[in-house]
Amino acid sequence: MLRWSGSRPASLRSTSGCSTAARSPGADVYADKFRWGPFGTVVAHLSFLIILAGFVVSGTSGFKDNQVIAPIGVPVAVGHDTGLTVTAMSFQDSYYDNGSPKDYVSDLVVTKGGVQVARQETRVNTPLIVDGVWFHQAFFGVGADVTATKDGQTIFTDTVPLQWTSDDGQRSIGQFAIQSAGVSVYVIQAASGAKLADLPAGSVALEVHKTGVTDPQVQVVSQGKSATIDGITYTFDRNRQYTGLAITRDPGSWIVWLGSILLILGSYLTFFLPHRRVWVRVRPTAKGSSIQVGSPIKRDPAFEPRFNDIVARIQSTES
Repeated sequence: MLRWSGSRPASLRSTSGCSTAARSPGADVYADKFRWGPFGTVVAHLSFLIILAGFVVSGTSGFKDNQVIAPIGVPVAVGHDTGLTVTAMSFQDSYYDNGSPKDYVSDLVVTKGGVQVARQETRVNTPLIVDGVWFHQAFFGVGADVTATKDGQTIFTDTVPLQWTSDDGQRSIGQFAIQSAGVSVYVIQAASGAKLADLPAGSVALEVHKTGVTDPQVQVVSQGKSATIDGITYTFDRNRQYTGLAITRDPGSWIVWLGSILLILGSYLTFFLPHRRVWVRVRPTAKGSSIQVGSPIKRDPAFEPRFNDIVARIQSTES
């Protein structure tokens, strides 16, 4: 819309195709179109500051854990002062004919202070959201429940995810450490479909590396059985399926989205709605009137035909 200041020639009112508004009487007028266009650069620059603020908020008060192992039926604390605990109640997976994963879904229960606050079947693109914390289905696998005791005291008990595969693809491998005993233990089991003479089905090999000792000790343990290595008794309780979760809290995401929207808006105002102004000066002469039309706009080829059209209509109307 063009707005005129001063007295407006009838030709401009009728031929410009724009609304007009008088500001003061006189023979000097100007017209604006997209007068808010120049503020687009302000909005765009402000959007960068807002986006940066969003990153700061996310970096200082958010978190992202991409490798959270949740064994079936075992509560896992989320941490980060959320007070939340997640438990995978069950897990189901399906495959295409070529063996690639088709779908995998976890039945997740989230509790806070011992009270259930949410339950949902969670897929890759269907996260569970509780108190701004997002639980994404990320991966899945099989683990080994291992318990380690020393002098009658339990020093380790957990599901060890067998998340690695040997170079030949025949063995699934997991690892855990007992810092107080200075040992690192690799849990090795035959991969699905593999038949190994030295590692029968339903058993695991425990490869114990001790700090300061070059050669590790290895023992094969059947399910439900134990083996004692360097005074520590290791028990292979059972295999247990686990689901892998990516747990995130991103409180600054909405700020980043707001900044992104403002960036698009500011860019649109700047590039597609440029401010255009036309000045018209009318002066009496001995033969009638002299009308001068000008514009301060530079580098706007799209406006030149419009400007010429305004001038032509003034000439044709006033003649």
